[in-house]
Amino acid sequence: MLFVGRYAPNLQKIDPGERGGELALEGYLFWNGRVVPKENNGVLIRIRGASGALFDPTFFKYQVSEQTRLRQITAELFIRRGLDAALNIDRESFNFSHPHVQLVALWLHRAIRQLTNKHKDLSQRLRTERRREDAAAVHDQITQHSAEVWSQRHSVEPMPEVAIELDRERAQAAREEGYITLVRADLPSLAVTAPEPQRRDRDTKAQALVRVLAAYDVLSDRPYDEQQELVEAILRVFFGPPAQ
Repeated sequence: MLFVGRYAPNLQKIDPGERGGELALEGYLFWNGRVVPKENNGVLIRIRGASGALFDPTFFKYQVSEQTRLRQITAELFIRRGLDAALNIDRESFNFSHPHVQLVALWLHRAIRQLTNKHKDLSQRLRTERRREDAAAVHDQITQHSAEVWSQRHSVEPMPEVAIELDRERAQAAREEGYITLVRADLPSLAVTAPEPQRRDRDTKAQALVRVLAAYDVLSDRPYDEQQELVEAILRVFFGPPAQ
C-alpha cells in the first residue's frame, strides 16, 4: 500500500513571531509485510533533498498502539519550505517545541491513521472473502461426496434435487416440480436463528444427507413426515438439540 500527499498550511493568521515561517512538504508512506532493510522502518525527513538523520521508528512519537503495523511502514517527508530552524545543533534531531515540528507530526500522525484504517478495512474484506471461499470449498466437497454416492448406487438415474422450503405449502409446490423437499419450519435443526454462513452450512449438509439416504432408498415409500423425522434425528447427532 502506497499513500502520497502534500501539506502546506496557511499560517498567515498566526503571529509571525510564533509561526516560524512558512511550511510546505510532500511525502509518502509505504506499507509492506516486511521492511527491508529493517533500518528503513520509520520516517525520514529530507529538508530540500538533504537528510542528516536516520529513519525515526517512532514516527515523531506516534502514541497510538499500532506496533505491528508501524514496523511495516517506511516513509519519507520532503520539506519544501520551513523546518530547518527546528533542527537541533547536531543537525540530526529536531526541537519538538518548534511549531513546524508540531505541525509535521500532526500531519504525519493523521496520515498514519488513514493508512492503518484503510489497511484494517482491506484486511477485514480479505478475511471475509477467504472465509466465504473456504465455506464454498466445503460446500462443494460435501455436495460432490453425495453426488458420488448417488452415482455409485444409481449410475443411470439423474441425481435428485433437494430443496429446503420455509413452510409446507411451498414444500408441496416444490414436490410437484420433482424436488425432494424439506420443510424448514418442521426441522428444528434447520430453523435455528444463526448467522447466514452457519445456516448455509447446515442446509448444505442436510441436502447432502437427503441425497445419500435417497441413494440407499431409505426414503422410499415413507410418508413425508416420517422422512423429516428421520432427517431431523440424524441432524441432531451432528448439531445437537436446538438451544431453548
